Amino acid sequence: MSDAPPRTSVAVMCHPARRDRVADLVAALHPLRPRLVWDPDPGAGPSPLRTAKLAWSDVEPWATHHLVLQDDVTLVPGFASHLASLVTAREKDAIALYVNWNSPHNAYHVRCAAVAGSPWAPLTLREWVPTLGLVLPAEEARGLAAYLKGFPDSFRDEDELVAEYCEAAGISVVAAVPHLLEHGTGPSVAGNDAHGRRKATVFAGEARVPDGHWAAHPGLSSFPSRPAALPHPFSVELVASRCGLRILRGQAGEPVEHPFSWGWRDWAPLIGADPLHIADSLRERTTPPRGSLDDGRRAPRRPWPEPARPLARTRLEVWAAGYLLGLDVASAAWPAPAAGQAAFAAWLRDEALRTWIVPGLTERDADALEETGVEHLVRLCADAVGCGTREGHRRREARPA
Repeated sequence: MSDAPPRTSVAVMCHPARRDRVADLVAALHPLRPRLVWDPDPGAGPSPLRTAKLAWSDVEPWATHHLVLQDDVTLVPGFASHLASLVTAREKDAIALYVNWNSPHNAYHVRCAAVAGSPWAPLTLREWVPTLGLVLPAEEARGLAAYLKGFPDSFRDEDELVAEYCEAAGISVVAAVPHLLEHGTGPSVAGNDAHGRRKATVFAGEARVPDGHWAAHPGLSSFPSRPAALPHPFSVELVASRCGLRILRGQAGEPVEHPFSWGWRDWAPLIGADPLHIADSLRERTTPPRGSLDDGRRAPRRPWPEPARPLARTRLEVWAAGYLLGLDVASAAWPAPAAGQAAFAAWLRDEALRTWIVPGLTERDADALEETGVEHLVRLCADAVGCGTREGHRRREARPA
């Protein structure tokens, strides 16, 4: 890293439909002084690319780095200070300040980082790069602007072109964990309302990020190696109250956002997990110790507490998702977490699980939960992560040196 502090210029992609929000965003960026880049032809239909071309070109001459924000974001308190720390720690990388909670693969990468206690999640370039807030070194920002100009505005999806550019230029893309941005709740001016609710995987919000968090951990530039025999990258997903494995096979012509995944009961062995053991581990968690009856006989083992019948399967799916996540993180070569941050690490893990569970349930299951039902599932999933983590550590210790 350079001895000189980074100097980051900021451009905000603005649309006239959100003009009333811009002043608040500018105030939240203080003492940064953003340039407002307005959609040059808002009547021509949705096209993030049209404005992105201008925003990525608007790099200040003095800047070492350039941040492009979209105008429908909420910033974490102390945003400018956090941004300076991020760029200082990862001055050569592209840094995403937000990842959508149901992004097919990169949201899982963020959850892995949160469980591993890492402030950095390496993102895959086989998926689009999150561009709600993205930082690049200044020269790379200018290079990206030149690359984007080669495409017609009708292409729309600049996030896919950013991934192409970063891969071609050899730029690693990492996400800050927790995220410094939250997505707005209004209608999309980019035509993305069909994507459903758009929320951060782990938004810092009002949580106090420990001093030195961004520099306390070396992080990674790519996802760590896995010992499993599966030859393709994968993620564990929780969708429609079902846990599955999502295999990344772009070379087979499969779009990254395809709606299919492989059920964990059949395919967990591909990543070295025994589905029967996973189910048994949940039963062991919910079975009380054997007790004595009045006549001296042993009490029969039974699930405790007995889950409501409509949610019994869902509890197992949530347990399986957490178990596989913990097993994956413990089995892969993630660096050890920073010391002295146990409470924050637990919050980070639980928030990553909460934003997995909330959009991952069917509407029917969500309606069937009592007021504290989501938090019960978060606790259940956290316990499953711990169970899978312990199994992963046992395997690593047993592995030949």
